[in-house]
Amino acid sequence: MKKFLSLYVDELNRSKTYFLGIVAFMLVSEGASLFYKIFRDLSLWREGKEVVPSNIMIYMVSGMNNAIHGGIFLSLAIFSFLIWKRDWQGKGRMIYRLMTLPGSRLSVGLAKWATVMTFIFALLGIQLALIAGCNVLLAGVLPKEIYTYLPYFYYFSQQAGILNLFLPFNGYDFLVSYLLGSSLVLVLFNAVVLYYCERVNGLLRLVVKESLFFIGIVAFIFNYWRGMFVYLHPLELEIAYLSALGSVILIGINLLLLNYQLNRRLYC
Repeated sequence: MKKFLSLYVDELNRSKTYFLGIVAFMLVSEGASLFYKIFRDLSLWREGKEVVPSNIMIYMVSGMNNAIHGGIFLSLAIFSFLIWKRDWQGKGRMIYRLMTLPGSRLSVGLAKWATVMTFIFALLGIQLALIAGCNVLLAGVLPKEIYTYLPYFYYFSQQAGILNLFLPFNGYDFLVSYLLGSSLVLVLFNAVVLYYCERVNGLLRLVVKESLFFIGIVAFIFNYWRGMFVYLHPLELEIAYLSALGSVILIGINLLLLNYQLNRRLYC
């Protein structure tokens, strides 16, 4: 645990610039989109044209904002790759020094995993604070003909587009979304570590092993979902429970594989 916590704090410190870059992108792009829509509606209202009152979710969820949230999602996926890549760069590669530290090598992977998930939850908190703050501010300064205050629970509306990946509609969806997201982060981790372990053995072997890995993951997910619906015929709540169980199994498989690679395949 001591090794994990030490590595976790170190990863946070090393990654803070990237995280602040994502936050800056989110704030600037969402702010620009919000001001554009506000000034557009104000201009129409001042011209005497009919304007349908908007709310914060209408302003924050649109084609433009979905592109912004998609960009944030993509940046987190790229970060899941870069958090490993940087340890293999330069002379005296950091990864080998990390592997010689006393304690379980899996702690290295777990610290990186925890860092990615921390960034996701931190971005979620910032997004919620931004939505809540803008909701109160706009309700106070804009005419009622243009803007309507939206109660807090509507932030989790099922109409929130890509944002629903981070703000699920209820607790069950929240659990499934973040368990599945955690498992996908570990899948990407394993793919990256597999690349660095096998690249010295030739391109063909690398491509074959990466392909087999992804085929195995896709086959597991497909057969799990197929078996769930064909044989169990679950109801809506049961689908959430079974999806959470499948995500936990996928997390377990990837943790075992990551542990194997870090302990047995790293120096190949």
